[in-house]
Amino acid sequence: MVNQLSFSVEAAKIHGVEGAVLLSHIVYWVYRNMTNNTNFINNQTWTYNSANSFGKLFPFWQPQKIRRLLVKLENENAIIIGLHNKAKYDRTKWYTITKQTENLYLKDYSNLNNGLFNNEEYNIQNEKKDSLKVNNLYQITNQVTTQITTKEKVVMPFEGDLFIEAWNLWKKYKKEEKNFRFKSSISEQASLLNLQKISNNNEQESIKIIHNAIAQGWAGLYADKKDKGKKGFDNDKYLAHLDTL
Repeated sequence: MVNQLSFSVEAAKIHGVEGAVLLSHIVYWVYRNMTNNTNFINNQTWTYNSANSFGKLFPFWQPQKIRRLLVKLENENAIIIGLHNKAKYDRTKWYTITKQTENLYLKDYSNLNNGLFNNEEYNIQNEKKDSLKVNNLYQITNQVTTQITTKEKVVMPFEGDLFIEAWNLWKKYKKEEKNFRFKSSISEQASLLNLQKISNNNEQESIKIIHNAIAQGWAGLYADKKDKGKKGFDNDKYLAHLDTL
């Protein structure tokens, strides 16, 4: 849990206190990666994280709040947001700072920290790097393992809360009504990739497919193909099913 926060007063005058807290965290990791010569892409140094992982670092903010703050910082020309993931299904956002932010923090760089102190709960990846012996509290990877835990985790094709809620409901439905659960993160990831494919990489369509499968009592997820005469989505039946959960 975060015990104390750090931010630039000058940044707060421009972006507000909440924006300054998040910005200081991003600035720290951009400068740190610059020092370690990592994540250098397209002539810029980047750092990365998802809104949900940000939520583990700042548990007092909802993921939607964090997304709004990030968009606000981008609109105010404080950061640049990009996608530089090797896997196409990985939607983890990458961040770098603008010249405006660089000039704002340049004089304070020697005193810059990652914005978090005494955070033993997320004592992630103690790196032995001479003067940079701090906990990696920010760049939570979406590779084979997530550095918050040693347990393998899947990468969601969409970050929206409605999609995550629908996917968790699908797993609950499969467990309780079909006596099925994914045996590993590999099989769950494969199912997510299939859902992304049959929905044409459309988040709303994916949610619709999940809800339709539950309403119809299906064991699998299928694209809505009306030309094949499949029964359409029965909203009343689905709502009645939700009442039984």
